[in-house]
Amino acid sequence: MALSFNDENSLFNFVVKDGNGVKGLVDSGLTQVPGQYIQPPIHRINKQNTTVSLENMIIDLSELDGPNHDQVVKSIAHAAETPGFFQVVNHGVPIELLESLKVSAHEFFNQPSEKKAVYLKGVSPSPMVKYGTSFVPEKEKALEWKDYISMIYTNDADALEFWPNECKEVALEYIKTSTGMSKTRTPSPSLSDENLSDSVASVGREGNLGQSGRVVDDVQDDQLEQILYPGTSQQPAEPSSATPLDENVNSEGNAIP
Repeated sequence: MALSFNDENSLFNFVVKDGNGVKGLVDSGLTQVPGQYIQPPIHRINKQNTTVSLENMIIDLSELDGPNHDQVVKSIAHAAETPGFFQVVNHGVPIELLESLKVSAHEFFNQPSEKKAVYLKGVSPSPMVKYGTSFVPEKEKALEWKDYISMIYTNDADALEFWPNECKEVALEYIKTSTGMSKTRTPSPSLSDENLSDSVASVGREGNLGQSGRVVDDVQDDQLEQILYPGTSQQPAEPSSATPLDENVNSEGNAIP
């Protein structure tokens, strides 16, 4: 039986303060996206004003070391400034490591809420590790449909002592590999933060929206953030078996009215 919440405070306490997160809502048998997660129309994408891009945004980073260096730099800048995202290949991060990272993330998020809650802000054993949901739930008018675990790297000893057991070893390997890749494959001084605007190129952003949801791994400046966009409680085998919640969560894990 799905949990019921008498008011906004009871839902906020369950999701945020008690550490159940959005996954806790989904696991409770939720059949309808709560109003607190529905963005007002003014903040939604106006599909009538969007265009479909047919450009191939796959960039081979290995070509930065060859005669096509300048063209790759231009392609990165164009992809960052225009569609705002792109896929990189031959980046030097083993696929096996990326798969292990996703598995470890699911192992963390699939734990009981009380085990994840030990990393909530204010009670976490280290300020370098934080588990939470949404972005700034205390101030947001509409909550984000996501849970996350954020780990800041200072040194190996702290990482192995304070990071969650479920993901610390593979996360440590990933952050070293990916930051090493970014340092050895820095395209060009001309590709500055200004050129890239607010766009970010990430490695390993992949996962399926289903029983466990979509996992995104993002590493920037020695900080790894693993994000879960919870899907439905069960992966529908047939369209007719979809739960009511399926109709309110799109393929990217975002709540829609």
